[in-house]
Amino acid sequence: MKQTPYRTAKVIRPYSVKAFGYDIVIPVGSTVSNSTGTTYGNDDSYHFWEDFRTEVERLTGFENSTLVHDLTYHEIDVPAEYCSEWTPAP
Repeated sequence: MKQTPYRTAKVIRPYSVKAFGYDIVIPVGSTVSNSTGTTYGNDDSYHFWEDFRTEVERLTGFENSTLVHDLTYHEIDVPAEYCSEWTPAP
């Protein structure tokens, strides 16, 4: 796998997915990144949803839940066609 710098992009179309027992809609404007969260580093072929906590609280009624754990460690890869072009992270 080719190492690339950390980058972010925005979701440009709502993305619906059934994951971890929930029907999740990743809203427009959400941030995705190429960070794999592993020793592999960053990979531009992935678009992992980063800012999921507000949606998790809406779905579960809890700020912290097992869904937070699942999204943190197992992640949702949003298809590239739902995302803007990569921009360097601040």
